[in-house]
Amino acid sequence: MLKLQNYYLIGELAEICEISTVTLRYYDKIGILKPDKICSKTNYRYYSKKKILLILMIKYYKRLGFTLNEIKDLLPRSDLIEMNKHFTGKLKEIENDIQISLRKYQAVREWNQLLTEGISYLSSAFDSVKPKIKIIKIPKYKVVTAKFILDTDQGYSDYNDVIINKHIVNTSEKYNLYCAGPVFLIYDNYVERIGETFKEIKIYVPIYNESFLPELIVNFGDVKAVSTIHIGKYSDINLTYLRLVKWCYENNIVLQGSAIEKYLIDPWSTDNEQNYVTRIFLPII
Repeated sequence: MLKLQNYYLIGELAEICEISTVTLRYYDKIGILKPDKICSKTNYRYYSKKKILLILMIKYYKRLGFTLNEIKDLLPRSDLIEMNKHFTGKLKEIENDIQISLRKYQAVREWNQLLTEGISYLSSAFDSVKPKIKIIKIPKYKVVTAKFILDTDQGYSDYNDVIINKHIVNTSEKYNLYCAGPVFLIYDNYVERIGETFKEIKIYVPIYNESFLPELIVNFGDVKAVSTIHIGKYSDINLTYLRLVKWCYENNIVLQGSAIEKYLIDPWSTDNEQNYVTRIFLPII
């Protein structure tokens, strides 16, 4: 086989650069790296030594996150200003990716902490000791909000579509928000919550450090409340509420009137309602 001097066949180039011949043919097809010569009789592709350097550049730029189309513009290296523009643009893109990754990390981290806390309460429940009642401060959150309006005079028991709320999920997707905390349900009156006579539930979900969309995002928390844990299905959560109210009466605690539920383990995490873990808050004066 006749071989041109100072040129490499496609197989030789592939071996030198540790790249497949399929990839080299694809680069030829899209015009990012064409052979220097093609034999009209054998259709063999021949590459000069310069192409080795270009392939190494392509491999490195790909590792930096440049697309093949972007790399195609980088390879000529004829204009330093243009090169700088490409790298400036990529830097901004990577910085944006870092921010998105941080928001995802915060969301997953918060969910993991909720599960860990909830599982610890489930484990202690086997000791048959009722969870302690204590006064704690609800931290300040920035939350995305929704409302659930009941259109029935009967009590409400199916909380799946409240906690896994389509408005919250769709709003988060639409505005690229990342929920980073538990679902909070807020009731204007704890007596109505106990008797299941409420007509509206406010839904608050903390989000990761957003500073825009003021009509959708509000501040929540920063209030003291009497609190305890409810373990199990929601249909008997009123018994835990009654225990809280009784404790407040016995300790001369004056309640504001509202009720807040924080969901540690809920329909998002389990389909076994016996494993639901909910923290109840009764804000105090």
